[in-house]
Amino acid sequence: RRAIRTRAPTSLSRAVRFLHADYRAASSWWEPFEMLRKLSLTGVVLLIPESQGLGRVLIALLISLTYMLSLVSVQPFKKRGDEWLSLTHQVALVLIFIAVLLLKVCEISSEACAEIGFGSDGDG
Repeated sequence: RRAIRTRAPTSLSRAVRFLHADYRAASSWWEPFEMLRKLSLTGVVLLIPESQGLGRVLIALLISLTYMLSLVSVQPFKKRGDEWLSLTHQVALVLIFIAVLLLKVCEISSEACAEIGFGSDGDG
């Protein structure tokens, strides 16, 4: 880590350059954080029973919102375009999870669906 921050490359830092090359020196830890997010969204969420579909969506939404706020506050990328692309991707993911959450609510309760404004039959 010192080699990355001081920009004095060692053979190890050159070998793992693909993990930190796009990030600022102070944010060289961002790629493992990104991998943790992906693992959480694809693996950990599946540990929640299928009968708790609403819980799965809520956890996924919470993970995505946390990551998005971290992305905005840390700004880990060297290139501004990479930041905007990552942020756009994250906003799209959050919006998808919100849409799935609304569908799950309509699936559970047609009254709640009608209250939201999607019709009283639960079909949308």
